Amino acid sequence: MKVYKVGQEKPMQITGKVLKRFVRDNSKDIRGDYSTVEIQIKEGLIHSIKVPSPGAGKEIAQGADKVVIPPDHVIVPAFVDCHVHLVLDGILGFRKFIGPVSDDVLIQRLKMILHAGVAAVRDGSDHYNTGMQAKELCQSNNLKNPKGFYPKVVTTGWGLYREGHYGSFLGQGGIKEFQEVKQRIALLKKAGVDQLKVVQSGLVSFTEYGKTGPAQFTKLEMKEIVKIAGEFDLPVMVHASSDEAVSIAVEAGVHTVEHGYFMSLQTLELMAEKEVAWVPTVAPVAAALKEVQILGLEGSNGKVKPEVLEKTIENHLEKIKLAQEIGVTLGIGTDAGSPGVSWQQGFWQEMQYYARAGLSAEIILEIASKNGSHLLGLSGEMGSIEVGKKPYFVSISEESLKDMKNFQGPSSIIVPDGC
Repeated sequence: MKVYKVGQEKPMQITGKVLKRFVRDNSKDIRGDYSTVEIQIKEGLIHSIKVPSPGAGKEIAQGADKVVIPPDHVIVPAFVDCHVHLVLDGILGFRKFIGPVSDDVLIQRLKMILHAGVAAVRDGSDHYNTGMQAKELCQSNNLKNPKGFYPKVVTTGWGLYREGHYGSFLGQGGIKEFQEVKQRIALLKKAGVDQLKVVQSGLVSFTEYGKTGPAQFTKLEMKEIVKIAGEFDLPVMVHASSDEAVSIAVEAGVHTVEHGYFMSLQTLELMAEKEVAWVPTVAPVAAALKEVQILGLEGSNGKVKPEVLEKTIENHLEKIKLAQEIGVTLGIGTDAGSPGVSWQQGFWQEMQYYARAGLSAEIILEIASKNGSHLLGLSGEMGSIEVGKKPYFVSISEESLKDMKNFQGPSSIIVPDGC
């Protein structure tokens, strides 16, 4: 994939087709779903978006770099992965949790993410606060990466979880007494995190359909967590599966629900009403099923039943389609780093599953870019093609717009210099 870096010193003109739904300026000039435009970049920001008149000469600022996207490709906003774990390796994942991660390994992972067309990620927490390590690495003038090709990193630091429950690798010790919560959140804010991660349920069972483990915090406790987080200006993302765990989080007013397996229609409707977003993460369960199919065994640890995984995935895809239809804001999150979820293929596979759920290519692209940038608090920089925003774009083939069930990623990415 080609990577184009946009500097602040030199102007750039990008010429190519754009989808009308992503253009916030001059979209009235685009007739039909898409049209060829000239995007002028000055001082690192989108300066103008013009639909050239028929027969008009190609104008370009003096000394500007020029990028021409092939005519059978379309420019859309770059992708955003709402849920990754930079500390994990994407092979064994939490099965062999080893940390901390070296800067060199983080650089390699961040570059793979960018080459998937992903311009920003939200790290879902770990014991070592690897997300903050990556964010600081991106923002520094690091000689190991002089070209500055990094995705932006939104951090959650160490996750909050109840002692004796799932979440040990996500945090730094469980909550023993609820009174500890405010101090924990204050420490996270001081550490510079962007959002708060709360673990509200266990993992999805791979042997018993619908089993996830009990909710960790009561409704009153979750509401108090959201209230305290709000005092520190921290949106709350919640790891939650099971209808009970998710409904508690939604009623408490969290920002996003991660995973969200086995939700009822009533809970989905409540999410739409309260404007709580959902990041479904199909990829980790799908990766476990693929492992079983390849090995011809009940998983590497003998604790996986393929029929349970198949049923779990199908139910999840049905709920994704339903959520989109009733107005729940969806984001794409891969859980990249988890067993079998790679840094590059993982995002494309997640998009493929949304297509399998019955969502159109245009809707999937909007979820992957506009929605993701909103959930990460980055709408002012990316997520649309708009004057004043930074040039975070990817180009994809028109063929991909017909059917994304086999989507194999963008052909190019255009990003500003640095994070």
